[in-house]
Amino acid sequence: MGKNAEVTVLKLKEKIKALKNIIETEPVILLKGSGDILISDKAHKIISEKKLDKTDFLGWLKIGAAHLLNTRYCCLDVALMRFPDDSKDVLVVLKEAVCKPENKKCNLTVKEKGIIEFLIKGMTNKEIAVSLNISPETVNAHLDNIYNKFGVSNRLTAAFAAIKEGHVAAKDIPSKPKR
Repeated sequence: MGKNAEVTVLKLKEKIKALKNIIETEPVILLKGSGDILISDKAHKIISEKKLDKTDFLGWLKIGAAHLLNTRYCCLDVALMRFPDDSKDVLVVLKEAVCKPENKKCNLTVKEKGIIEFLIKGMTNKEIAVSLNISPETVNAHLDNIYNKFGVSNRLTAAFAAIKEGHVAAKDIPSKPKR
């Protein structure tokens, strides 16, 4: 094994050791490929302390697990990692996050709410533009405003934030987005 390979193996071993430490010391959730959910005592505690609706939060995590997105839910940073085997199991690590006051909800315009609803349906900017009879550039401008209001940087996290803050009714969320 060459010098670079030895360094790579050493760094991987360090990362695995760090991951083992995280699993033992941090609030974690395991989303099993079978649909089972295993929640550590520390994760139960933080969900309870934050007064999160456990069912909503776990449903939101299942959506995020499909995209392996690192994001934020209320005052928690959420990191998702798929294991490198074929099990489709996903490890979720929760961390306290600096957050805005609880009662401060983003104020979206009527047009921004409409764009979010189309976004959640999986529509492209071009498709949204046609549906709203506006240009794709105008859709981009609205998306930029939405991203700034939610403090996010992409479509998926904007959609998650809109769902979490109640801008989109659960009945309006498709079970499978359009592809």
